[in-house]
Amino acid sequence: MKKELEIQWRLNHPNIVRLFGYFYDERSFYVVLEYCKYGNLFQMLRREKCFSENKARLVIAQVVEALNYLHDRNVIHRDIKPENILVVDQDKMHVKLCDFGWATHTIDEQRNTFCGTVDYVAPELVSQEPYDDRIDLWAVGILTFELLTGHAPFTGKNERDTYTNITKLCL
Repeated sequence: MKKELEIQWRLNHPNIVRLFGYFYDERSFYVVLEYCKYGNLFQMLRREKCFSENKARLVIAQVVEALNYLHDRNVIHRDIKPENILVVDQDKMHVKLCDFGWATHTIDEQRNTFCGTVDYVAPELVSQEPYDDRIDLWAVGILTFELLTGHAPFTGKNERDTYTNITKLCL
């Protein structure tokens, strides 16, 4: 939690949910985040089944802007998925990246930690190879596919099948 808050506290970008503060007591941690009244992209996608190319383009452009900002500051998000993209304005499709629980700050080093969400995991992680910020770009490709079709491209019957599909088709 401490690392997540330290990373997000320093971020100020129109496509990243703003952290205004936090406090805690003996039992709980309280985080004060920017309000995004339309929920997350996952909820919207489930309602609409899939997005038009134009709607998907608007979302992806904003996610890429947020990732450029993060990567310029040596931050890898490591969990890009519809649930971690909040909708600020449905009419203009203004979205913001959130949930920095898997994010890490890295300077010119590759990572080895296995993390992320099954359908969005890059082949390097499945193969237990070192990786860098490009795993976020892989996830953007998966996100694009899912927004346009309503499902992730490599989903199998279970986690193992999904990982097999990712490595079989991509390495």
